[in-house]
Amino acid sequence: MITLEKVNKAFAGRRVLVDYDLQVNDGETFVIIGPSGIGKSVTLKHIVGLLQPDSGSIRVDGVDVTKASANELREVRKKIGFLFQGGALINWMTVGENVALPLRENRAHRMKEAEIQATCREKLSLVNMASEANKYPDAISGGMRKRAALARVLVANPGIVLYDEPTAGLDPRMSSTICNLINDVKRQFGVTAIVVTHDLPLAYAVGDRMGMMHLGKLIEVGTPAEVRASKNPIVRDFLEGRPIQSVEEESKLGLAP
Repeated sequence: MITLEKVNKAFAGRRVLVDYDLQVNDGETFVIIGPSGIGKSVTLKHIVGLLQPDSGSIRVDGVDVTKASANELREVRKKIGFLFQGGALINWMTVGENVALPLRENRAHRMKEAEIQATCREKLSLVNMASEANKYPDAISGGMRKRAALARVLVANPGIVLYDEPTAGLDPRMSSTICNLINDVKRQFGVTAIVVTHDLPLAYAVGDRMGMMHLGKLIEVGTPAEVRASKNPIVRDFLEGRPIQSVEEESKLGLAP
């Protein structure tokens, strides 16, 4: 469903992705783990076409998004739901209006207002947010904003969902709720998903496979059990909460800031 081959990307001389390879199969949840600031979110932005690589290919459902026309890219994006790290709700709209926005902006498939309202109620109920529909984003908690943002993603019935640090800033109880929602979405809708996170309990709980990112590429890929059993010292340092000593290597590759 999603394939990245030899993708390279640099910002102001700092190499963020280096011959990056990734394959995500139809219907699986793939988790990308690693410390903050190493390019995990950059990977997602390449997949959805918000960033273009310096070299390499990125295919989504058979379409190379690096060479796609504006119309082709628009069609690919219709298949993708992107849950941004902060939720990205519009502050002057209620929760219900935020969730309805993708349906109201879809000019190709105009829905009647009654249909829009019914669909929004359904998706808000799925994330246990139906009672908050008339509240504004600044009147609800961070966890609620994440759930509302997920409802907005789901109203468009995407085949692919990209989750960017879905539990960032949340307490353990709300993190567990988001984890359960990710698994529920997979079971109910059969979506293909990529989850970017440094939250290891989340990664183990939702991932069919996972990969650890280091020096611009995935250095270990496998099932959660296989990654947890890795003997790679860099992977072990991350999993066991030790600092990853790689500044000298990063400087040689032009990866260090």
